[in-house]
Amino acid sequence: MQSNQRDWHLDSQSRTVLRLLAHGLHVGEIALELHVPVRRVYSIRRRLRRRFGAVTNEHLISRAVSEGFTYLKD
Repeated sequence: MQSNQRDWHLDSQSRTVLRLLAHGLHVGEIALELHVPVRRVYSIRRRLRRRFGAVTNEHLISRAVSEGFTYLKD
């Protein structure tokens, strides 16, 4: 399964940022939630976008969902 092979490329903090973005939180809110500087969240998001080949948050989330890294909650 391809997603399982890619799974290990995302550390726990990246997975958390991805999950929180998918749930609609903004970068500032994520930084507060994780108790990290806003710049750290921007950096993680930039790496995630690069990793998934995405330009926007919506594209990032869509790609992450399609690869099984996160899901969208109804």
